[in-house]
Amino acid sequence: MARILTVISERKKVCEQYRKTLEEEYIKAQREAYEKRLEEERKQQELEPHLPQITFNLLRAKYHDLKRGIDNTDYIKKAVEIEKNKAELKKYLDEKYDYKNKKVIRNPEDVPAESNNDVIIGFKSGILEQLNSGRYKISQEEVLRSHIRNWKMLDLKQKRKVLGVLNARRARDAKNEFLKELNLLGQKIAYDKLQEQRQSAQSM
Repeated sequence: MARILTVISERKKVCEQYRKTLEEEYIKAQREAYEKRLEEERKQQELEPHLPQITFNLLRAKYHDLKRGIDNTDYIKKAVEIEKNKAELKKYLDEKYDYKNKKVIRNPEDVPAESNNDVIIGFKSGILEQLNSGRYKISQEEVLRSHIRNWKMLDLKQKRKVLGVLNARRARDAKNEFLKELNLLGQKIAYDKLQEQRQSAQSM
């Protein structure tokens, strides 16, 4: 009797191992088929033109074109370009303002030159940085991300209030920089006029 129970238990164990082997082979085959089908779909998408999702803005763009007597597919190209620009901007902002993996430094003077891309400079208007880099136009989302760490927790009303305060401060800073430039320009003009007067007096 003991021998029979031993044989039954060994047979059960072998069956379970065989079933497990069959399941693993089946899962592996299905995974390979899925990856192959996914690769084919990716290649198909690369060959075919990208079509944007039909939204109210897309229909409104078509309606405006028809009102102006334009009946073509340029509105689709514009929608695809806008979608691409939004994706690029989101990727750029995610990399630049990665608060999880980058260190926030309050004082811009403490930023080491070799790790400028590995840190995030703390609360500031960013006007001087814009003027130095030549990026005179930035999106409101970048303004919000550059000042608020937990910007995802804000609702639409809170975002409007915060952006109002930030834009007011940026406007004041921009005005101060503009007045400084005007002051320097006025001093330069006055100096040039004084030099011209001296040269004219010496020539007489």
